[in-house]
Amino acid sequence: RSVAYGSTKDHVRALQLVFADASQSRVETIAPHSRAFSDLMARPGLVGQAFSQLLPQLESRRQLIQARMPHVVKNCSGYRVESIIDSVSGSDVFHVQRLFVGAEGTLGIVTEATLGLVPLPAQRGIAMAYFPSVFAAGEAVPGILALGPSAVEIMDSRFLAVVRKHDSRTDAMLPPHTDTALL
Repeated sequence: RSVAYGSTKDHVRALQLVFADASQSRVETIAPHSRAFSDLMARPGLVGQAFSQLLPQLESRRQLIQARMPHVVKNCSGYRVESIIDSVSGSDVFHVQRLFVGAEGTLGIVTEATLGLVPLPAQRGIAMAYFPSVFAAGEAVPGILALGPSAVEIMDSRFLAVVRKHDSRTDAMLPPHTDTALL
């Protein structure tokens, strides 16, 4: 549902983590000149060492990082360093927890997460559109996004081949020459 609500990183408020040296830490959004920031940088072990090196580098390279990030609706690639520093009400903040969202345990093991929740919509529906090629499906995406969906998922020819292989009824349910579908 990232098309409508943003990605997971946008809803994680804080994380409790265990690091490779067995140290533990809670990470959350902090102001760069706050007591919490100073405490994070001064922590012993991996946590303090990593953040005292990483956060100043991210801050000094912020414009370069932002300029090089692809401008896409959905980006679910691993380390989302471009989203760590943000300006809120004219002041910068570090969303430290965002570094760990999508890292799949490579930076630390999450033992607890505090999340911001989004209410369920009052009404829901689903539509599926069929296309002769993945390129035709791609060309349709801007028009579909203009309708305000909460999600757009693709089922390409490889996915449909697996479904066809395991359920012989699939071809009877799909229009002829369907190579790709958007859900």
